[in-house]
Amino acid sequence: MRMRALLPRVKGANAVTLLRSRFPLFGWFLCLFLVAIPAVLEAAVPSAAGPSGPFFRAGASSGMGRGLRGGVPEADAVAEDPGLEGRQGEVPHESGSPGGQGGGAKEDGAHAEGGGVHEGGGAASHEPWNPPVWAVLPFILMLLCIAVIPLINNHWWENDRNRGLISLLLGLPTVLYTWQATEGFYLINHTLEEYISFIVLLGSLFVISGGILITGNLKGTPWVNTAFLGVGGLLASFIGTTGAAMLLIRPVLSTNSERKHKLHTVIFFIFIVCNCGGCLTPLGDPPLFLGYLKGVPFTWTFSLYKEWAFVLGFLLLVYFLLDSLQYRKEEKKDIRLDIEHERPLVIRGAHNFLFLAGVVAAVAMTEVFSFGSREGFMILMTLFAWFTTRPEYRKENHFTFAPIREVAVVFIGIFATMIPALALLQARGDQLGVTDTTHFFWVTGTLSSFLDNAPTYVSFLALANGVTEWPKEYLSDVLLFAQGHGAEILPWPEALALGKEWAAQGVNNVFHVPEPVLTSISLGAVFMGSMTYIGNGPNFMVRAIADQAGIKMPSFFGYILWSGILLLPIFFIMTQIFL
Repeated sequence: MRMRALLPRVKGANAVTLLRSRFPLFGWFLCLFLVAIPAVLEAAVPSAAGPSGPFFRAGASSGMGRGLRGGVPEADAVAEDPGLEGRQGEVPHESGSPGGQGGGAKEDGAHAEGGGVHEGGGAASHEPWNPPVWAVLPFILMLLCIAVIPLINNHWWENDRNRGLISLLLGLPTVLYTWQATEGFYLINHTLEEYISFIVLLGSLFVISGGILITGNLKGTPWVNTAFLGVGGLLASFIGTTGAAMLLIRPVLSTNSERKHKLHTVIFFIFIVCNCGGCLTPLGDPPLFLGYLKGVPFTWTFSLYKEWAFVLGFLLLVYFLLDSLQYRKEEKKDIRLDIEHERPLVIRGAHNFLFLAGVVAAVAMTEVFSFGSREGFMILMTLFAWFTTRPEYRKENHFTFAPIREVAVVFIGIFATMIPALALLQARGDQLGVTDTTHFFWVTGTLSSFLDNAPTYVSFLALANGVTEWPKEYLSDVLLFAQGHGAEILPWPEALALGKEWAAQGVNNVFHVPEPVLTSISLGAVFMGSMTYIGNGPNFMVRAIADQAGIKMPSFFGYILWSGILLLPIFFIMTQIFL
């Protein structure tokens, strides 16, 4: 009967419109099709460019260059040019490798040979792309549009066509300009892969968690509210900050519906569930997933548990004390009404937790899943969840595809425009003088507060990979990683040496970043996304839902006053203890 409903009369109907109206997940099939695009392009370009094309290293008979997977220069080429051995696999240089920096820092922390500019080597090598500073302007304009336009004319910005127009006007010229670079095809292809992976993961978590309905009305006591926030902070790391926020915000508002003093609960919900709770896995927050796509191991973020526990514990303690004070201000009639309306929590659509576990497995099991199969499996989990969940559950959750559409439209512009920015940071990162862990935390965090924390994280990861001189205390534990090639924690000289070996084997995008620095970048992007409404996607979504529930939320700068007073002291103490 249900399948028959999917086959209506087609007279006078546009096929695409019909599919979209009858089958809301038509977009997922389109996304599944897009997953195959990078592989098709990789297979097609070599035959078009030929062995002498820009994507092939000189001296390689049949191996593909850095711009395409696979292939290593022949030994003859290495013998003819001894300098080539340390530079193999370096071009194109989208996000860095030891070879791309001439070997990184020396053992004593001095500047490395070349400093990101290759010397010698003849025709067999060339420098990584070092775009002019003005090439970063589209990226800056894109982030400014995201931050400023909603404040000036939010109604205009809410239209996906207008957001898409901004992404197109800024992204398309950037892509065309990037294409002219020698490694342009690789940069664009690699960015497309990351964008597809990013959107498929967020969409899967969003759709699957949208089918889990939690109903009931507990007593709105400080203990119950603190427990809600604590559970949300834990869930955020495993189903994403967006998934956890959408799952719990309505039960939290329902639990406190009889109370007059509840604004602070929503504020702390944004702090904990929408942001700070999501740093234990790459699933938790978009910045960490982008790091995972770059090659940061899935389990590495578990090492952030001490900072996570400290910040969440501190926030929960402050919230409990504040809510206890506010609870005493409630009128007795409201408390009696709260007791009368008490109903136990009921979870419907709980089978969707199995599909969420499937998404987690697809991301974590790198030895089983790779690009394409991973995204296809996540889409399959999403389809299973959609067709096995009663529509009324999503209706009661007020589920719509609008938030994920907004993310898809905006982030395609972000991903496109940030290609030159990442290349520039990689090429000139050591010139900015940012080498201290506290510097990385506060600078990454400040920009994450007013821009989007995902591209900010990637930008500073590229910057860190471009630094060739680190304080000696950072050189004992350097995380060496590359997408699809595992990771090692080694002293700096050994990390550089092994990175050269990987590059010589044709491994793309080799990163070597001191662990304390990567920790600071990760924490700054995740934690300080909570400083403003625009720091992380769920912040605005929760604010909108609270407004609909009749809670008068503070203005943009009013919220910053809350976060400045409550969060900055906690973050300062955290940096003094752990960073």
